[in-house]
Amino acid sequence: QVENSKVSAEYGAPPIVVYEKRDARWTLKDKHQIMLRHWEQTRAVAEELRADRAQALLVDFDSHLDDLRRDWTNPELNARIAELRAPAGAGL
Repeated sequence: QVENSKVSAEYGAPPIVVYEKRDARWTLKDKHQIMLRHWEQTRAVAEELRADRAQALLVDFDSHLDDLRRDWTNPELNARIAELRAPAGAGL
């Protein structure tokens, strides 16, 4: 679950809460048992996408159902993310 109030470039920790199913109930997972790899890189990419207003590229499945020409797998947005994730000079 994303905590929208904590989504910002200044917030240092991942803005998520993780739940796990135990005995047919969803319970909050201990934050000390969660390992998020590449958090700093993820935060930098998300900030760049936000600054570029990349959300305009996002096509959700409902939008796809309204217009089947719109690709809900988001190849354009995924390409932008891959470009931002690539280390500088990696393509040279």
